[in-house]
Amino acid sequence: YILSDGKIIVQGTREELATSDVARKHYLGEDFTL
Repeated sequence: YILSDGKIIVQGTREELATSDVARKHYLGEDFTL
């Protein structure tokens, strides 16, 4: 899960989160690579 303002904004497996545009924008950062 990725939370923003107390709400779940995206959920999934770690692979799904790593490739999620929403997760990158709000949590991982635009330059995140795995």
